[in-house]
Amino acid sequence: MNFRHLLMGLLAVSVLSCRKPEIKIPVNDNPGLTNINDISQVYIFMKTTNGDTVADMHDGQIITTTHWVVHIDRRLRLKNLVVPWQKLYKKRHKKSIHSKPGTKLYLSHIDSVKGVMALTDFTRMQVKSPFYTSRSYVRKYPARYRQKNVLHIDIKPEKILIDTLSFDFPRSKAAVIEYLYRISKDKKPYEVMLNADYNISYERFNDAYSFFALADSTLFRIDPYLFVYNPQDIEP
Repeated sequence: MNFRHLLMGLLAVSVLSCRKPEIKIPVNDNPGLTNINDISQVYIFMKTTNGDTVADMHDGQIITTTHWVVHIDRRLRLKNLVVPWQKLYKKRHKKSIHSKPGTKLYLSHIDSVKGVMALTDFTRMQVKSPFYTSRSYVRKYPARYRQKNVLHIDIKPEKILIDTLSFDFPRSKAAVIEYLYRISKDKKPYEVMLNADYNISYERFNDAYSFFALADSTLFRIDPYLFVYNPQDIEP
């Protein structure tokens, strides 16, 4: 299956929305990959059961030897997605005779500038929840980060915290990227560790994550652990 078929499949889901289930894909101004071949699709719908919102994942058609594209309803909260993400991570990284090197897992969104579906690589990201933030994790396992220049970033409602600094988000994307490049210049590359308040919407997370994934460069690199936490229990 190619990217055109992916788009047609997602449109088919939208057309059938009146008969349920429906899915609302995140929309933001971040570009992403738009031409991927050999894909399987995963859908994570929003479902209400006994008054509670849950994530309803449809992953029965994924093929091990293809790339996986995950479409997630933007109205879900991160706390709804921890378990599905952990399940997909284990499946994607499980070694078997059917495994194919180089196959990836992508998150989808609509690029509002170009009006196309865009994909962001999520293959390496392993969700740590709810016991740690990146700061507590580094304190517990200092040897893993002793030789690294660590920068802690926290995705919160309406803002992004970079260590002790606060940036309005997404209004201040230019200021965030300028700051990251400025502090990284002429220094050992930063290991950027991402934290996220588990109450934020998936749409907010997707915007922030695809934004930082674009900024991942030789100056700084996103650590493969994503820390999703309840701020009532743990402070970063």
